[in-house]
Amino acid sequence: MRNADSQSVVDYISTLKKQAEDIEKGVLELAIYSEGAISYRDAWEMSFPERNIAIKIINERNLRKAGKDPNQYL
Repeated sequence: MRNADSQSVVDYISTLKKQAEDIEKGVLELAIYSEGAISYRDAWEMSFPERNIAIKIINERNLRKAGKDPNQYL
């Protein structure tokens, strides 16, 4: 394997590691910020689009609880 190819592999693995960390963080945040409505296990079982929808809904609810209009922030 040439050196440039080796660096490409290292860069790709680094990218995958970062993506995995981002997913883990997102799942934990979803479980925490849902205030028990979504368990950690349930969050892992959700698809990426499902997690994004849940996060959007939780953010809207938190804005409403704070007396703010979610349409101004989303």
